[in-house]
Amino acid sequence: MLIVLRAWVRSGSQLIAAEVSPRGALVATHVLETGPSEPEGGYDYEVAIGPSGQELIISTDAAHRVWAHAAASRCRRFSRTPLAITGGEYPLLFAGARGIFHLVWEDDATHTIQTAAVGVKCNPSGAP
Repeated sequence: MLIVLRAWVRSGSQLIAAEVSPRGALVATHVLETGPSEPEGGYDYEVAIGPSGQELIISTDAAHRVWAHAAASRCRRFSRTPLAITGGEYPLLFAGARGIFHLVWEDDATHTIQTAAVGVKCNPSGAP
């Protein structure tokens, strides 16, 4: 089980992911990003777990950039990658077959629906 929350600390906030084992024990907690206090409009995040245990979290920061935080089997450390999603609604996130995640958002400039597919796998160095 994956739990994601935005926690408020003294001078700002932290996006935190916590992993819980099948027995119900907290096995890992990861601080994914830190930032200032909540900006106007707030911070957004979405979470999905793939059928093989891959985990993908997308989030915004104070500059309204969209980030992907990914973890895969045998490399539980999350990696942070910027996503090139601009000028539209915050994306929805869905887990698909074979470790592929799907993002869907509306582009405000063109009034079209945009999609992207993201795969999460562990490379030989141990990073997703």
